[in-house]
Amino acid sequence: MLSPRLASPTVSAGLAEQAAAGLVRNHGFGALTILAERAEMADERGHRVAAEAWRRIADAAARLLRVEGPRGDPTRSPPFRSHQPASFRPR
Repeated sequence: MLSPRLASPTVSAGLAEQAAAGLVRNHGFGALTILAERAEMADERGHRVAAEAWRRIADAAARLLRVEGPRGDPTRSPPFRSHQPASFRPR
């Protein structure tokens, strides 16, 4: 494991963005709930570093889920749509 001196904020931010992107891709807005729960559980167990890591990933996920509205106003519209399989009807 890297010591705190060796892990730069830029590297950590990049990893948080990658983790957030995967969670958002798989869970959409549900990723925010999952991440908040994981941070809370880590806090309850006394794992402060893990809790902070989950919060960084949650912050990155929140940034990914924001899109610009018609006048540049940030909205929380989901940028990803879950795939709905087409129904098959035999002829």
